[in-house]
Amino acid sequence: MNKFRPVMELLILAAAYFVGLAFVIGLFVGFNQALGVAQWQMLSRYTLEGCETLLFLAAVVWLTVLCRRCYRRLLDAHGVLPKADTVGRKRKAAIMAAGLVLMLAINPLYEVFSGWLGQQATTDSLQNQQMLTQLLAQLPLLMSVYIVLAAPLLEELLFRGLFFHSFGSPKTRAKRLALLPVSAFAFACLHALPVSMEFAPYFAMGLVLGGVYLCSRDLRCSIAVHVANNLIALLMLYTGA
Repeated sequence: MNKFRPVMELLILAAAYFVGLAFVIGLFVGFNQALGVAQWQMLSRYTLEGCETLLFLAAVVWLTVLCRRCYRRLLDAHGVLPKADTVGRKRKAAIMAAGLVLMLAINPLYEVFSGWLGQQATTDSLQNQQMLTQLLAQLPLLMSVYIVLAAPLLEELLFRGLFFHSFGSPKTRAKRLALLPVSAFAFACLHALPVSMEFAPYFAMGLVLGGVYLCSRDLRCSIAVHVANNLIALLMLYTGA
């Protein structure tokens, strides 16, 4: 396998995820706004959004298949993480529980840390959070699917599965630990600019999710933690908690 091919595939798939799905969501928002009130009376909003969500899911499934195919090829070429067969179910459950607790602790710690710096920032003021809140108001069904299903699945495949295996074999502990902050940095760049304070909580999330993957040796564990965290965040957005 060409040593540069996995990196190029990672970059292309990451661009397809970030640009492609953002374009699809933006297209649907613009289309719905262009319809106007008269058309809404002729066509049920829920019927229209249901169709849009199905199209969105089709794009997500297609991209997921591509990412998983690349991930499986990298596993065949470089092998799974060392001692993957020695991590039992109970240990994986404990790792996932610890990972979720850490994920849920990041936002309160960010608010406390920001207060110490005199900025009084809250998670509600994060630009990424505000954008999601606005999109949820316009496309509640589609964005719920994106937040709880599409984002965790694709982001874990990209930033944990593909990333840790795209730079040669991740057999050595030193290499895995070196890649962990780089993976977290790339993950955080997807959500915030690295020059802003808002970058910090997403970088911390990337470290936690990467740690869950490396400790469990199972991508399904980091996906499960990501899904649970996003589901809780979504419920808090809906309830205003």
